[in-house]
Amino acid sequence: MRFHSISLLLLVTTLISCNHNKFPEFVTQKVAAENVKLDDVFFETDLPERDSNLSTKKYDFSLDSLMLLIEKFEKNSAGFSLDYYKENWDSARERILEVDLGAETAKKWFKATGFLFELTGETKYSEELERIVYSDFKRNLAENEIQEHVQPYIFTKYVDHIHINLFISTEIIYNHSMGGAVRIWQKTDFPESGTVRVNFSINEKKYIELFIRIPSWAEDAEVEVKGVKYLAMPGSYCKIAKKWKEGDVVEIEFPINRIPDYLR
Repeated sequence: MRFHSISLLLLVTTLISCNHNKFPEFVTQKVAAENVKLDDVFFETDLPERDSNLSTKKYDFSLDSLMLLIEKFEKNSAGFSLDYYKENWDSARERILEVDLGAETAKKWFKATGFLFELTGETKYSEELERIVYSDFKRNLAENEIQEHVQPYIFTKYVDHIHINLFISTEIIYNHSMGGAVRIWQKTDFPESGTVRVNFSINEKKYIELFIRIPSWAEDAEVEVKGVKYLAMPGSYCKIAKKWKEGDVVEIEFPINRIPDYLR
């Protein structure tokens, strides 16, 4: 009896240890460029250009530690720790928010942030992606560079879980896990207005879990489908899990009187 008790204890301890040390997996993932079509209007801007070497001239914002951790993750190295990565990211962000980033630093920061979002699915990181796009990319990067970096993160997905992270007129086309093509597209002129429409085109009803980012500043945001309103809590994702059909539309309204300065 004692032997069985000890064996059971060892088994439970092993299972807990294995679960605790489990290598992190992606919660959501970037979408291949060929599956996303971006509206060229997004590139139009009259913002003044910045010195693309500003951060390297005046500041030493080394993102090398985060790049090294990403490399360890890609190699499935035991040296990767998600908690440690988050700590490094938080530390870097405190300093990065104080200055204007140059082009190369902004691209590294975007990569470091996007990677963390894929691992966690947390709005904290997708909102930072948006800030980088409007604060740095649209000032410092050429159109083709903006598209290369931004396009994969407007929508992200895991099987039939679709995240809408950035509010840009875009469409995604993918094959549903149960077969058949799915086309989802946004229509918006955000941030000039807070109106976003998400449209569905599907040959037959398909179950999809849609996650819509509700910005941390967007109190009183509204998300509605056919008269049904969904919980839209600031700083979270509004989840709509249902069978969608051809012509379905999600109506989203954000109170733009509260948008942060980088979106003005």
